[in-house]
Amino acid sequence: NVSMNREIYSKIVLQSIPRLLSLLDKNMNSPYYGCFDRAYWTYRQTDFVNARLQEAALTLALLYENNFQGNSWYKQDLVRNWAIASMLFWSKIQHKDGTFDEAYPNEHSHVATSFSAFAIAESYRILKKHLNAKQKNMIISSLLKSAEWLAKNEDSLVSNHDAGSIAALCSIYTLTGKEKIKTYFKKKIIDFLKLQTTEGWFPEYGGADIGYTTLTIYYLANYFNLCKDKSILDSLKKAIHFLSYFIHPDGSAGGIYGSRNTYFFVPDGFEILSDIIPLASSIVEKNITALKELRTLTPLSFDDRYICNTLYTYLQAYLDHKEILRKPLLPFEGNDFETFFSISGLFLKKASDFYSIINGFKGGNFKIYSLKNEKSFINDNGWIGKTSKGFISSSLLDRKNRIVKTKSKVSIEGSFKKINFTSLSSSKMIQLRTLMSTLGRSRLIRETVRNLIRNKLITGINRIPIRFLREIIFEKSEIKVIDTFKLMKNVNLETLGMDKGLGIYTASGGLFSTIEDYYESVLIGNIAKKLTKERIAKVSRTIFFDKRLRQELSNNE
Repeated sequence: NVSMNREIYSKIVLQSIPRLLSLLDKNMNSPYYGCFDRAYWTYRQTDFVNARLQEAALTLALLYENNFQGNSWYKQDLVRNWAIASMLFWSKIQHKDGTFDEAYPNEHSHVATSFSAFAIAESYRILKKHLNAKQKNMIISSLLKSAEWLAKNEDSLVSNHDAGSIAALCSIYTLTGKEKIKTYFKKKIIDFLKLQTTEGWFPEYGGADIGYTTLTIYYLANYFNLCKDKSILDSLKKAIHFLSYFIHPDGSAGGIYGSRNTYFFVPDGFEILSDIIPLASSIVEKNITALKELRTLTPLSFDDRYICNTLYTYLQAYLDHKEILRKPLLPFEGNDFETFFSISGLFLKKASDFYSIINGFKGGNFKIYSLKNEKSFINDNGWIGKTSKGFISSSLLDRKNRIVKTKSKVSIEGSFKKINFTSLSSSKMIQLRTLMSTLGRSRLIRETVRNLIRNKLITGINRIPIRFLREIIFEKSEIKVIDTFKLMKNVNLETLGMDKGLGIYTASGGLFSTIEDYYESVLIGNIAKKLTKERIAKVSRTIFFDKRLRQELSNNE
């Protein structure tokens, strides 16, 4: 059973290896030998290397060292040499201060530095005996420079970034034995655990996000595995308990109700902890089922970036897998309940017919599963509208939304926000490149640019004078959803409809999971015209629990 269950991890990865290797410069006579950024070394479309793509070195190192079933890359000298070349190329592109770039030149990215340093350190651990003295010195020197920088820098707005730095420092410490690095991550872990909310989640741009929580758990579990720090187990138990509520009946997790909309799942942290934290083993079992049935996002849908920096986590999950016979029930499998995580705005209700997840801070957007047919669900991402000045949404994260919960109803009141569909024009690109190649050498300028970009794409809130009230009413055999809109000032509203869009920028946005996750925005009659004319409008609908969930509009006032 151990073999049968864990083989799904290696099977999915092995299907993706030819594509991964197509991204790599495999010509040992090339100055870019070992580079995984094909846009840089082949297409010449960019003027810098995304260092996160070099994390793929760990995938190759694991393939070389481990005889997974069907692994034709096992002990292949070329695969080992390519992994080493990838590590060395990573060292070559490092900035003098120990950092790396991810999104633009001179970025000095925290996430690129912490995540790539962890992957390269683990690759070094596997392939150390195959490296000559010069190669060892080059890689260790780079890792130590990254460690010094990470010790002095943090990114607490995005918790998974800091978790990655802790794992990287721990990994580098175990390779070098340098005690000062141990003091670095010991201090960091104390500060990091203070970020955790009493509900168990770590903040991701101000809210709870499921996909990124699995990534944070991955790095913390690897930190525990490497440095045997039992002091973090209570924190991990809290995080896994929180996350267990968001494992869906079909085994998938996350989505539009999370702060970053992510629905990827990083399995290795749960595999590491499956014999220590019982709920982790239950989550593993459901995730494996979802992978086998392609009911969740898998590496088969990853783009070039994600295939480079995620594949290795599935191979690690294979190696860390343990078959646990007795597993506790997950929340959707247990007794009926209601739970409101007030800090995150997430409300959950399980009844005999359905399992529902609602985020009040995201306008009451929701995901509802039928428990009569676990593959039948409804995604609702609130409302999207188009004005003369751009698109607006009711579901962007806003902690000022008012959430009221009574016995059978949840009400959410808030404002529509402007969606920032932003792309780089030629002029913006020239300005960014000029700035970062000159003044961008200043740390103050770099951090200012980073914060401006984050505010523009993710954290900025631009409220529009259209108010909404969403009422979700739970009845015995159905759920009613009543949306009321009020126009507070004149807005040139052209369309308004129910939405599935992502709203905010996230790196994993648009990766394909299952066809049921996608449908076009549904325009509701003349609701935009009515709202403009009468300054108030209402849409009501009912969700029924038949063999498949279905919803019907009951009126349009």
